[in-house]
Amino acid sequence: MAFSKEMHLQNAFKNAAKSSLWASILLLPVVSFADEVASETAEMEGELAPYVVVATRTPLGLDRVSPSVDYVGKEEIELWQDRDLVDTLERISGLAVKTSGATGNVSSMFVRGANSDQTAIFLDGRRLNPTFSGQYDLESLSVSNLQSVQILKGGASVNFGSSGIGGVIDLRTESTPQKEGLSGNATAEFGSNGYQLFGLESTYTDDRLSFSIGGTQLNTDNERPHDSYERLTILPRFDYKLTDHLSVELVAQYSESDKELPGSLTLGSLTDYSETESWLLSPGIRYATDLLTAHLFYSRSSYIGEGVNYYPFYNEITGDEINLQIDYSATESLLLSMGAVYRNDDVFRRGLYQNNLQQAGVFGQAIWLLSDAFELRGGIRFDDFSDYDSAVTGSLEAIYTLTDYDLSFFAKLSTAYAPPSGQDLAYDENIDSGGNPTDTALSSEESVSYEVGLRQKLFGEKLVWSLLFFRNEIDEMIVYEDYSYYDLNWNFFYVGSDTFNVESATTEGIEFQLDYAFCKKLNGSLAYTYLTAMNEDLDARLLYRPRHLLQIGLTYDILPNLTVGTQLVGQFDREGGYIYNGQVNYDIEDFVTVDLSVNWTIDEHWDVFARVGNLLDESYAVTDGYPSLGRNGSVGVKYSF
Repeated sequence: MAFSKEMHLQNAFKNAAKSSLWASILLLPVVSFADEVASETAEMEGELAPYVVVATRTPLGLDRVSPSVDYVGKEEIELWQDRDLVDTLERISGLAVKTSGATGNVSSMFVRGANSDQTAIFLDGRRLNPTFSGQYDLESLSVSNLQSVQILKGGASVNFGSSGIGGVIDLRTESTPQKEGLSGNATAEFGSNGYQLFGLESTYTDDRLSFSIGGTQLNTDNERPHDSYERLTILPRFDYKLTDHLSVELVAQYSESDKELPGSLTLGSLTDYSETESWLLSPGIRYATDLLTAHLFYSRSSYIGEGVNYYPFYNEITGDEINLQIDYSATESLLLSMGAVYRNDDVFRRGLYQNNLQQAGVFGQAIWLLSDAFELRGGIRFDDFSDYDSAVTGSLEAIYTLTDYDLSFFAKLSTAYAPPSGQDLAYDENIDSGGNPTDTALSSEESVSYEVGLRQKLFGEKLVWSLLFFRNEIDEMIVYEDYSYYDLNWNFFYVGSDTFNVESATTEGIEFQLDYAFCKKLNGSLAYTYLTAMNEDLDARLLYRPRHLLQIGLTYDILPNLTVGTQLVGQFDREGGYIYNGQVNYDIEDFVTVDLSVNWTIDEHWDVFARVGNLLDESYAVTDGYPSLGRNGSVGVKYSF
């Protein structure tokens, strides 16, 4: 079989890694941040300015990250009244969200056309457990007590490991509240379709102790029969400074949900349901001086999903992880990082599959400020797995800024991988269509991604625009074949099934973003993504990826304490389909939704807010056969103390 160009690049990274990776990491000096990075760390601790961790696992100012990185801060989350991660992700360029119906239904995300199970989600750098299918339970991830949501689009395996083909999403908690003492807020919200939400957030901080917690209880009936949804989420964080340089931390998360499953319109209403429970508990220790930063944490997490979806099911995934990262400033312009991770996952599906999966990985990274205008970043990573082949990934990024024009150029080359999910492994029976044994051992899906872009600030930073071209070449995609069949008399014969690596795909396109402050009261944003996502083996488009994705937002301060915001999301030129002896595609209707939000601060203690979803009462289905909510609304009140 001929090697493709992405396989040549993968091999180049592998050959370099085998000869130098272990030696370079073991000999890597252990110091800390350069002066510039140290100042950004100080800003991080004092919350003086937004910072981004997801780009390099080290804190960087927003000016130093490419347009492939999105930062959504707490202020924006509150402005748009986001209630879960799906609400936030719908505004991100290059990221299309697919929800199978109304609130609480299964949601998928396609980051630059990549599959949902090819993008990983973290909480303060701790990997959250996906479901049995490898897809994260997006609809159950609340944004309560989050300081920011940070998104890295494109190859991200060098710093984050598994499932980094599409990118990475890191949820950052309130780790350093600005206000000393005890503060917080309580929220109550009521709306159409029996919607109710009660929330509580609280923080406490003094010279040594910092504590924050957020929790919400959400209930809604939705519009269709047998479509109700309930969710409870709790997200606390604890930090304690033992000395000026040494601190300990505890990050935790808990959520549970109950969801009725009405099925698609073509199948009629069902009485199926699902119940999920997930939690994470992660203690850590951090040592930091002006020259040295070392962070070590242990994380234990669990996901349980059970219910009935045509047939009863019970899935459970429990993970244990140990993670170490050390950052060292070799010179005033060179920051070196190294990291190591060990992870153990127990995967179980009742009556079908049970296995123990282990992973160990190491990575090294360098950030080099060659001058005030030119910066280079590069890294390499090696991961070893218990059940499939090892993976070696690398990345190289260059940033050049024309200071006189406030214009920056970005270029990046990276490789990434996504290992088989529990579902892939469970259905890997290693047989052919005749039921005969065959050797189809699974390996990780692999990718090579390219990015070239620019960003410019104009009119005293009132206008910021960016344009970026991306291309992602994915190889060794895992496919599923069911060899069961019916004879002419409709007698069912079970032969078996198999999963194997065979297909390749290419996703490429452009992302354009524009943010403009028309005046002190009026602000606007526009994002447009053009995407071509093809299954190269079948010469067919990947399903549900919109060729055109449009996101527009406007906010207007009617009064100093009264803000109105409206956002528009449109997905155009999509295809659904089914696979039976080859993929068959069909067009899905385009849709545009408009949402409205109003926030009124009465005084320092009381806020009143309202929102209207699907303001134009658009009749649409993000997933074919699963209608989304029509016009819906809610009003609420928040008391701050």
